[in-house]
Amino acid sequence: MFAEKALHMSQHGRDGGDNERWNNAGWDECVVRWHFPPKSDSQTVRPGFAPSTVTATGTNWNRYFGSAHAGGLNGAGVDGSVRFFAFNVDANVWRLTCVVDDGEVLSGDQQ
Repeated sequence: MFAEKALHMSQHGRDGGDNERWNNAGWDECVVRWHFPPKSDSQTVRPGFAPSTVTATGTNWNRYFGSAHAGGLNGAGVDGSVRFFAFNVDANVWRLTCVVDDGEVLSGDQQ
């Protein structure tokens, strides 16, 4: 799955998830997101709010999926489908959707 990333407007170019040019991201917070439930962009700059951290230099390392949309984010599956996921998506359903190598199955009633 790939989806939009949470990035507060005040952190463009400053956030650890937005500090590289598009073709130099590699394995970094610029492109890697975790399976924790998605956040609105407005929720991403809060020191001490795990798993984001704020370093001594003030850089926010944000690892959440998210967006600036009012209610959620768009995500694409490996089958080419695009779906809208609400920010209040069930945490277990979101984890099952994001983690591919855990051996668990997302059942039809969870989708």
